[in-house]
Amino acid sequence: MTGHHPGAPGPAEPARLAGAPAAVGPGPGLAGPARDVNSPDAAGPGPAEPARLARSPAAGVPGATPAVASRGPGLAGPARVTGTPGAAGPGAAEPVRLAGVPGAGVGGVTAPAVAGRGPAAPAATDPALPGPGATDFGVTDPAAVGRGPDGAVGGRPRVLVLRALGLGDLLAGVPALRALRRAFPEYETVLAAPASLAPVAAATGAVNRLLPTAAPGRAVPCGLAWTGPPPEVAVDLHGCGPSSHLLLRRLDPGRLLAFAHPGTPEITGPDWRAGEHERARWCRLLTWYGVPADPADLRLPPPRAVSPAPGAVVVHPGADAAARRWPPERYGAVVRELLRRGYRVALTGGPGEDAVLDRVVAAAGADWHAAEAGTDRLAAPAEAGTAGHAGPARGSGAGPAAPAETGGGLAVFRGGLPFEELSALFAGAAAVVSGDTGVAHLAVAHATPSVTLFGPVSPALWGPPPGGRQLVLWHPGPAGGPPGDPHGAAPDPRLLRVRPAEVLDALLTLLGHPEVPAP
Repeated sequence: MTGHHPGAPGPAEPARLAGAPAAVGPGPGLAGPARDVNSPDAAGPGPAEPARLARSPAAGVPGATPAVASRGPGLAGPARVTGTPGAAGPGAAEPVRLAGVPGAGVGGVTAPAVAGRGPAAPAATDPALPGPGATDFGVTDPAAVGRGPDGAVGGRPRVLVLRALGLGDLLAGVPALRALRRAFPEYETVLAAPASLAPVAAATGAVNRLLPTAAPGRAVPCGLAWTGPPPEVAVDLHGCGPSSHLLLRRLDPGRLLAFAHPGTPEITGPDWRAGEHERARWCRLLTWYGVPADPADLRLPPPRAVSPAPGAVVVHPGADAAARRWPPERYGAVVRELLRRGYRVALTGGPGEDAVLDRVVAAAGADWHAAEAGTDRLAAPAEAGTAGHAGPARGSGAGPAAPAETGGGLAVFRGGLPFEELSALFAGAAAVVSGDTGVAHLAVAHATPSVTLFGPVSPALWGPPPGGRQLVLWHPGPAGGPPGDPHGAAPDPRLLRVRPAEVLDALLTLLGHPEVPAP
């Protein structure tokens, strides 16, 4: 999944969106890979009730206080840049510039090479590269280049951050990554994450290098291909432990910032709270150690790329688990009505999701029009542009769908757009509708109006921040009901309670009412 994080056994069913979450279940286990905190057992169907169409609850940092001498290790003192490497992988490979290296898919997108920019020159003078395949973004503080903590010429001390998860997880971790960047401006920040997320990490401006790290499913990786001296600071933004803690401890870091866990009693940190919002959780961890962090610091800068469909309503029907995948026929009903009302629609899908897109297209009832540059163009139904709702207010060229002969109507993007293009599409969209998956976080990162459909997991844990133009639809069921499984093999009953008419009404609220406040 692209937005749910390994940690402890799942919480009980959260309270309704407007209220506080319910008490959580048992504490974290002591052995084996870290379990997803939002991976409770699958829920059975419950009585239907009206969906909440509401802004997400605040994602503040409740009760967070700076570390004191008796609580945490603190972060003062000279950085250590020497020592014995721990659990080093194969020899260090030359880091390459992000712009010169094609990458694999990123939650349904791909990392492109940029024309005219190739790999960086060999970094032969750097004896302590993070590991083979590390991607160097060229994000550096000029005042710190080539200088150690004592001012001497040499390698910079390093902060290693473990968050080897998905697109939504990385975007939810941006506030914590930026807090670390501010706290350690002269250090090199190395993010251990899947290689496919390199362009996303670069876009945050908070990471110098990405150390390719992944594991099957959402397990904790078995090792890190780190070479050279140990990191001065290691930060566990991956889970509640103990597996992720032990992985970082093997590198012998100068300091390890992590949540407390009985399986690693030597680590002094704050307690894990299973019912906490994901952005707030990691900010609270850092604040406990004396690193101020703001959960609202999550915006991405405007993309350099041009949107392939400016002003369109973006519909993303995919998700990596069926539990969070609203039926394609329902998305098709929403698309059909948007087209009938004159909106341009961009339908996006990741690798392996062509069949889902085909079902949406079939349900939308649109006729094939053309194919351009790998993008299937569909004409809107004949009545498109004649029905009466106001047009989109965002993005260049916003407004009702153009006539079919101009390439208007429905654009279908298959196989995963390169991240820069996907980011530009979302940044320039009139609105975005999706399930609870990684691209929902991308819409929030660009402050794009969005409607997110929640099912097994409460928006109180993974929803957008309050006060913006992001709406959520969620039918939580009876209070105290069994929790859902975000990785389940069938659509969650809560998700199935959301109806197409509700989604359309929410979209039209965003599209037709400019008084909805911008973030």
